[in-house]
Order: sequence, then C-alpha cells, then structure tokens
Amino acid sequence: MYSKFSLLVVSLFILCLFNACSLEKQRVHRTYKNFKKALDNQKGKTVYDLSDEESHLYFQQLLRKTQTLDSLGVIRQPDFNQMNIIMARGFLSDSMLVNSTPKEFMIALYNFRSFDLLHQMIQRQQFDISWMSVKNNKATVHLENDDVIYFNKENDSWKINMPTLMKLSDEHLKEAMRIATSNGLDKNESLDRFAKSKVGHDLTKPIDYLYSPIGVKENELFLNGIHYFSKTLDCDEQVNVNRAHSQKVVFFVDRSRLATDFYLKFVQSQKFKSYANKNFDFILLSNYCKVGKRLFDKYNIRNIPTILTLNEAGEIQNKSLGYFITPDMFLESIHVNGEVVSNFDKSLDN
Repeated sequence: MYSKFSLLVVSLFILCLFNACSLEKQRVHRTYKNFKKALDNQKGKTVYDLSDEESHLYFQQLLRKTQTLDSLGVIRQPDFNQMNIIMARGFLSDSMLVNSTPKEFMIALYNFRSFDLLHQMIQRQQFDISWMSVKNNKATVHLENDDVIYFNKENDSWKINMPTLMKLSDEHLKEAMRIATSNGLDKNESLDRFAKSKVGHDLTKPIDYLYSPIGVKENELFLNGIHYFSKTLDCDEQVNVNRAHSQKVVFFVDRSRLATDFYLKFVQSQKFKSYANKNFDFILLSNYCKVGKRLFDKYNIRNIPTILTLNEAGEIQNKSLGYFITPDMFLESIHVNGEVVSNFDKSLDN
C-alpha cells in the first residue's frame, strides 16, 4: 500500500508532466500563430525561421526544379508543385532564380506572397487548432476540420512542417481542378487560369514561357516576337501559320496522346528549339481547326504525324513523317536542302 508521501510524489510528478506538456502545447500554438501572422504580413524571413529543416529541404528541391524543369517535367509534378514552380518563375527574375540560395529563394517567395493558396488555406477559420498531442520532439496538431499537420522541435524551438500544410493545399487544389474539369475545362488550362489570377500583372514572362526552364537563350528570339513557336493545339494559335515573310516548320498531328507526346519530344529538344527559333516559325496544326484543316487539305496530309519545312512562299522544302522520326533524324534530313542548311549553319556560327 502506497504511503501518503509516495502518493504525493506521484501526484507532483504527474502534475509536473501535465504542466510541462501544457507549456509545450502553448509554445506550439504560439509558433503556429506567429507563422500565420508572418504569412499574412508577407514576412518571408519569419516564415523561413519558423519552418523546420524538412521544409527548407523542400524549397531547396523546388529551386532546382524551378531552374531546370521543362514543360513536360512541370506537367508531371503534383498540382501544388506545378503551381509553386509557375509562381516562382512568374514572380522572380531569372537572375534571382539563378543566383539565389534556397534560403533566399524561400524568403523571396513569401515576401511576394506567391504562395497565396497556402496563405488562404490557413487563414480560414477551420484551420485554427482544435487539439494536439506532444511527444518528445514531435507535435501532432489537429485542426478544426480534422486535418493534421506536424511540428518538429529543433534547437529547443518548435518549427512547423510546411510539407504537411502543402499536402492539405494540394488536396484543395485538386478539388478545384476536379470542379473545373467537370465544367469542361482542361486540367492544365485550369492551372494556367489559376496562375494568371494569382500572379496577375506581376508576371515577368508570357504564361506559356513559365513552363520553360529559366535562362534558355534559344527562347529569346521567340520572346522578342521574331519567330513564332507553337506551344499548344489551340485553334487560335494555328492562325499564326499565316504569318507573312517567314520560313516555317509545320507539324501536323491529331488530338491523341501519342501525337502530343511525339511533338513534346521535339519541343523539349534544345537542339531542335535552337534550330526552329533561329530560322523558322514553328506551327502546330490539327485537322479539327479551320486553319489546320485547310492546310491538311492543301498539302494532302494523309499520315500523322507529318513534318513539313516550308519556304516563305509556302512551298515544301522537306517532308518527314511517322512516329519513328527523332529530332536528330529530322535535322539530318533538313541538311539535304542546301539553302536551309546554309541558313541553319550560319545561325549556329553567330
């Protein structure tokens, strides 16, 4: 049988544990409150300081992806990653993205509130803390809508694990995309619209260019409007085949995934992009658009895909067809035509 003294010791121990746990919960709650306040006031440095090492690693990886991924790589990312990359390329200059450290990158993004979706998510009432459990250096925080985020104790300070918040935001974005697609919008078109609405007038580049790696010199002529380079199969883009006084590479495809992947293989080839952007308009055509159908009929296109090289008068200079054609094979076939090869070789020398 326990003595009164033993019971007193046990009671005091339990009370101390309860008080210690309560104190830790207060510290976690204060960290979360300060984090929300920093987001609201666009204090990137504070957001960085209140984030754990896993969060910092995420932004290190995000910076690398922002610097290097092409359009196909961006599209293959989770929805929220896609948005983060587009936001980073839209808000921050190429020189900033090339030269910044992961810490500077993260601070700059939150100074500009380019992570506006995350900001909106945790400002909502249901994202207040409902209850939490603390064990050693980990805290599991339950929000009022039963979602869960995590905190880690680092150097005696509680830090928020932002990937868990981003996971919640990604689910929210997926739901928004689901609603958009049920209303007839393409998923990527919906992401583009969302990006435009968030980045708005602060865009430093055309929306399509946000899918290209930063600092790609081959795209400078395209950006300056000297040559046109198709990015999608939209009918509005296909009218650019009528641009006067330009040599053209005309790519005839259909709406199949196979044809889309085939043309993306060409678009992502830096050698081909350099060739097309320095010498030709690059036009993507499909027979379900008025302009595309006219060209299908004019050039008697019977095979998908077909690639034609046209001179300024619209005369065929070279023809390649079939899915087996690679960018290198196409460029080698172009070299049969002396005039085109001469122009291409000169552009490479410059």
